[in-house]
Amino acid sequence: MKTYRQMIPGEHTAGSVIPQPKEAQNGEGVFHLQNSCAILFGQELSEEAEFLSRRLADRFGLKLPIREISGHSPGRGNIVMERTKSLEDCGYESYILQVDIDGIQLEAPQPAGIFYGIQTLLQLIQAGDGQIFLPVLEITDWPMLKLRGVHIDLKAQMPTFQYLKSILRRLAEYKINTVLLEYEDKFPYQSHPKIVSPLALSREQIKELNELARLLHIEIIPLLQSLGHVEYILSHSEYAHLREVPNDFSQYCPLNPESQRLFKELAAEIIELHPDIQFFHIGGDEADSLGQCPRCQAKAREIDKGGLYVEYINEICRFILNQGKRPVLWHDMLARNP
Repeated sequence: MKTYRQMIPGEHTAGSVIPQPKEAQNGEGVFHLQNSCAILFGQELSEEAEFLSRRLADRFGLKLPIREISGHSPGRGNIVMERTKSLEDCGYESYILQVDIDGIQLEAPQPAGIFYGIQTLLQLIQAGDGQIFLPVLEITDWPMLKLRGVHIDLKAQMPTFQYLKSILRRLAEYKINTVLLEYEDKFPYQSHPKIVSPLALSREQIKELNELARLLHIEIIPLLQSLGHVEYILSHSEYAHLREVPNDFSQYCPLNPESQRLFKELAAEIIELHPDIQFFHIGGDEADSLGQCPRCQAKAREIDKGGLYVEYINEICRFILNQGKRPVLWHDMLARNP
C-alpha cells in the first residue's frame, strides 16, 4: 500500500483529486507540459488520446501531436498511455498514473480506466508564469462502486442542448459513469405528438447525446414513468380516459388496457433511439391514487393494492425484457405494499 498524506486544500496534488484516489504517493519536483511533448497511445486507445489532446488544447492552448506507439521506446518527455493486465483484479475502470520529471505514464486494463486516469491527470495540471506543469507523483485508483450515477429530470426545467452536453462532460470529469435520463415530454414522440413539448430534443440531438456519452464512458439509462408522474400526458383531454381518478392528472388506471398500450408505444420509441442501452427505468413510484377507480377498488379487494401494482408492473417488465433490455424501477411502492 502506497503512502498517502493529507494535502492543503487547493494544492494540485494527489490529495486534491476528486474523488480521492485509493493509493497515492507524492514525489518531489514537477513535469513541464509543452508543445514539444507528444501523446503516445497503445491498442484501442485512439479516442482517449484524441480526447486528451482536445482538452489540453481547449484549456491550456497546448497542441500536442498524437502518435500510436510502435515497437520502439516512447522516449522521454511524453505522455504515454497503454493497456496493462496488472490491474485486472481491480476492475476495468482502474488505472495507474505515474508522473516524473521525464514524462507521464498512464496504464489501465481497459479504455475506461485510461479515460478516468485522464480525468485525474487534468485535475492535477497547474498553469502560471507561462508554465504548465504537474507534480511528480504516482496514483493507483479504482472505483468503490460499479455504478456511479446522476438522475437528470427534464420535467421542470429544460436546459439548452449545449448545456445538457456540458453537464455530461462535467459529470465525466468526476468519474460519473451513469446518467438516468428522465425525458417526460422532452422526447420527440412520433406516435403521440400531442404530448411533445416545444422544448423537446430532436432525434438528431439524442443521437448526438448518445455518441457523446459513449466517448465519455457514460451509460445512459432512459426513464419513462409507467404508472404515476404522468401529468404531462393525462393533462391533455385526449388521454383523460386513462386517469385513475377523473380530476387527478398524475396516474394511469392500471386496469385500463390502453394505459399499458400507451406506455409500450412510448417506450418502443425511446428504445429505438437508444439501441445500445442495457437498462430501461420504468419509474413506478409514488402511485398514490392506486386502487381508487371502481374497477381497481374491486380488484384490490381480491388481491390487495400490492397485487394490483405487481400485476401491472410485471406486464410492463415483460415488455421491456422482450425488447432485450433490463427493467429498473423505484422500490417505494413495493415497500409500502409488500
